[in-house]
Amino acid sequence: SAKKNYKTLSFIVYGDNYYRKRPFNIKFIGTVIDEIMVMAYDFHKSYGEPGPNFSFNEKDKYNYDFMQMISDFSADIPSEKLTVIFGMYGYDWTLNGQGTPLKRAEAVTVKEIDIMTNDKSQITNQFPSFVKTTEGKQNLNSKEKKIEYIDAENFKHVIYYEDEESAAIKADYLRKVGIGSVSFWAWGYF
Repeated sequence: SAKKNYKTLSFIVYGDNYYRKRPFNIKFIGTVIDEIMVMAYDFHKSYGEPGPNFSFNEKDKYNYDFMQMISDFSADIPSEKLTVIFGMYGYDWTLNGQGTPLKRAEAVTVKEIDIMTNDKSQITNQFPSFVKTTEGKQNLNSKEKKIEYIDAENFKHVIYYEDEESAAIKADYLRKVGIGSVSFWAWGYF
């Protein structure tokens, strides 16, 4: 019906569809849909263990990664039908002494992270519990950045996040494997 009316139909699906064995038959859906949009973020959930939004090349560490996800989707869907969506945000986990989360992680925007790492004059106004931090360092395998800091109550925090730089590296990989369509989802005001 959509095609008869000169419309296209897209389907958005979790990037971890194959890994978590979600109940979507991607191969079949791809036969009736014009575009499959893959959410390449939130692999590490706010209620789970800390880790990258969607690590680029750390299958050995996390049992799945961006490269494997692209391979899985590409096996079932032609590359011209795939759009990969990058999540431009991070999660801030508060950790106990053993390095495990004390509570559900809080989502933070790339703009908030930029302030935390670069504009020290705004830190006390926007992040009153913030004491000291490391600069956002890119992990060579995940391609995403990681920040660690101690808050005013002496709790350690860790933030993994996707930004323009890490998304560009992943988008370059997509071009190399024949996927030319990307999109971005920003938490709050990017």
